[in-house]
Amino acid sequence: MAGCAVLGGLTLFGTALFGQGNSGNAPGHDGLPSFAIGNRVPLPVDWSFSHVIYTQNFTPAQAARMQHDPRLYNSWLLQGHVQTPNSTIKQGGVQKRQHVDWSFSLGTAGGVAPNMFPAKFNFDVNASVTAANCTSDFVVYGLNVVASDAQSTDSGRFSAAATPGSTITVNGVVFTASADPAATGTFFYVGNNANQSAINFANAVNNNLSTGVTAISKLPSPVVQITAIATGAAGDGIPVSASPGSNFTWNSPTTTGGGNGQANLVALENLYSGSNPTGLCGSAPTVKWAYNVTTTTGGKVTTSPVLSLDGTMVAFIESNDTNVSILHVLKWMDNDGTLGQPTIPFTATNISTCAAPCMVSLPFGSNADTLSSLYYDYSVANGIPTDVGYAGNDNGRLFKFTGIFSGPTLALATTNGWSASGVSVGGNNVVLTGPVLDANTGNLFIGASNGNLYSVLSTNPTVTNVIAVGNGSPKGGGIVDAPLVDSSSGAVFASAASNVANPPGFTQAAATKALVVKADTTTPLGSPVVAFLGQGSTGSVSNLDIHAGSFDNAYYAWNGVGGNPGHLNVCATASGSTIPTLYQIPFNGVTSLNVTSAGSGYTSAPAVSFTGDGSGAAATAKIVGPVAPLSLPAGGGGYTSPPTVGFSGGAGSGATATAGIAGPIASVNVTAGGSGYTTPPSVGFTGGGGSGATATAAIAGPVSSASVTAGGSAYTSAPTVSFSGGGWSGATATAAIAGPVGSVNVTNGGSGYTSAPTVSFSGGGGTGATAAANLTGIVQSVSVTSQGSGYSSAPTVLLDNTGTNGTGATATANLTGVVASVGSDLILLWWRRVWSDSYCCHCRPRFIHQRECWRIRLPYASGRGLHGRRRIWRYSDCDNHRHRYRRRGQSRGLWLHFRPERGLQ
Repeated sequence: MAGCAVLGGLTLFGTALFGQGNSGNAPGHDGLPSFAIGNRVPLPVDWSFSHVIYTQNFTPAQAARMQHDPRLYNSWLLQGHVQTPNSTIKQGGVQKRQHVDWSFSLGTAGGVAPNMFPAKFNFDVNASVTAANCTSDFVVYGLNVVASDAQSTDSGRFSAAATPGSTITVNGVVFTASADPAATGTFFYVGNNANQSAINFANAVNNNLSTGVTAISKLPSPVVQITAIATGAAGDGIPVSASPGSNFTWNSPTTTGGGNGQANLVALENLYSGSNPTGLCGSAPTVKWAYNVTTTTGGKVTTSPVLSLDGTMVAFIESNDTNVSILHVLKWMDNDGTLGQPTIPFTATNISTCAAPCMVSLPFGSNADTLSSLYYDYSVANGIPTDVGYAGNDNGRLFKFTGIFSGPTLALATTNGWSASGVSVGGNNVVLTGPVLDANTGNLFIGASNGNLYSVLSTNPTVTNVIAVGNGSPKGGGIVDAPLVDSSSGAVFASAASNVANPPGFTQAAATKALVVKADTTTPLGSPVVAFLGQGSTGSVSNLDIHAGSFDNAYYAWNGVGGNPGHLNVCATASGSTIPTLYQIPFNGVTSLNVTSAGSGYTSAPAVSFTGDGSGAAATAKIVGPVAPLSLPAGGGGYTSPPTVGFSGGAGSGATATAGIAGPIASVNVTAGGSGYTTPPSVGFTGGGGSGATATAAIAGPVSSASVTAGGSAYTSAPTVSFSGGGWSGATATAAIAGPVGSVNVTNGGSGYTSAPTVSFSGGGGTGATAAANLTGIVQSVSVTSQGSGYSSAPTVLLDNTGTNGTGATATANLTGVVASVGSDLILLWWRRVWSDSYCCHCRPRFIHQRECWRIRLPYASGRGLHGRRRIWRYSDCDNHRHRYRRRGQSRGLWLHFRPERGLQ
């Protein structure tokens, strides 16, 4: 979707890294990764580097396992272990973006595909950027266009120095190889090697323009390229040939490719350029090389290219719109071709031995590939790179490739369950995204146009799990961008613009929301949670898709302690329209619960549920109370006198009961409920002359606490807490969330404003939140510029009207975060049964340090639980007046003892 952009992974500015030995927690050894060349650390960065990430809490085992993967090293750099240029300039408290350094046209015939991500090669991220990086660092773009040549060309290659007397013919002009260093005219000196023959033959052609062509030698390879002098198609068809002794082979028997030229695989260098001021490399980048890589009718580069570790090779997929997908690996040559006159690379079979520019090719499947970029696995086995990669196509097939950069043969894997025809994922006509490999579990995660997120085991390619994210509608219901995988935290994320009906944890009609789903990588795809991202496409808006997004710096820097304070930034839609809106999704959850009303009469712990805009929070309740009247499932027999009743277990104490007999035991009357029981105690009988009697105890009391078992995430207001089950009702509780300021609502726009009032925040327990007001004569809205942190309640919004000519504007703040607590007004400490109406309310000495000691009296009615009106007295009443308190007509009762301001026990 257009309108907002989230960038991650590709860095075009230079970076200065620490020196050797100053590595902190760097993966690898001596502060450098295993793929370092001496002290030099080459770093190729492609699309997958923003889809596989590691936070600062990656384990030593992960670092050891992934030390060969530059993605781990890239994440380590993003965790703050590198000095980077400032991305913003602050002036007068207002944050301003930097200006654009340069823009560069990649041709008029086409552009990049929507999901194409360029690949950048950094020659050495372990050194400061100098002028040498202007030509050593470069970025590669694949273009969604069928390539063509502007002028007809042909190329040939010397395999060795030409044999004297052999000939090469161009458009009827015969050029003869000579042993004479002074050879002129149509003779050329063979020299001592193939390169000298190439130079001298090209010079001879240029001295005989009657051929209708010009020539260049393309050192360091012994290649000669001829270009027709006639423009366009008029230069096609010029014949060429060579005798066997010339050791020269033409690429084509005639010149070809005349027309309007356009490359479709291009590299740019001099990246660190700019104007006002002029950059290190000048004012604009330049073309490093440009190739025509169209090998089939309608062939274009629709997905992202991938670089080898040393940057000398590029792997990419060519596809037409219907039935062809071809994996190419190109070995490029510097200063080769232009955008309007691209070079056609030589065809090769072994990329490791061919001379540049050369390309090996491998068709796969029988369908197009529009979204699935190649994922390259940099892992090493027994000291040797595995050199494999994965990609899908538009017919639900997943492929594994071998011999990509090392050769000797580029091939499709056909062992361990892999097939040359691919592995089925999602079924026919399902368009797959790029696969993402989690090296910790060996699972590949893939999104699909049917709205599903799949996991496939790479070592035995079967679908291990699937969860529905989108509804599969062609109007936003599919997953169009590869999943995000946080390998250190074991999490995977996928997005869609049109939700599936009732996504995990929600009752939600289909096609009503855009969403992001997070799941774990180890189950895999277990414990899914959902964050909604506005209206989405509603299943009716074409070409409205939600892409994967990017994590902020705080997410990468998380050390694994507590909740991750970072965010996932995703561009989606507004809540009631398709206006592009940037969302920051937090990773906070409910951390505690405070019971606000304990209720009464619960005989078992009720279920706890949460209602709010987050999801995934879960909690368990427990009850603390006296033993309730006992049930008697077996009376036994032979008792001649009532046996003694005893209680064990249940975490409480003090309960007593008496038994009555009538042959078998007929009933048990509880004589003292005891206190503190959290589970029903066991009941035993002794004495009485009989045996075999059993009984069960139950406890009846208020809900004393609720423990948060999962905090959930993305709550912007405290959810409603409800209790269900347990045999009684009346318990209530409130949840509290803790997190940053998510938004500000204008409650009164005021009037007369000619300039925006200053916005500040007060209270709420947090710090750091800032915001700016937006005017249209009145205060129309307030935009949060920094969310701050640590807020346990919404802060007060202050609008300073000084110098604005306006008055009357007011606003309120909203938090976004996790449930932090569930609280109660009074917390139960113990129960006491009172049999005498002369009992005097008093406070025990251990509570003297409290401001107040509270008593709540609930009259007791045997067999019917607790009921009646609460009565409350202050500590001073009990301590100073020693009054007797009882309900009229009631000679016995239960006293509930509470202490305020203590929290859950």
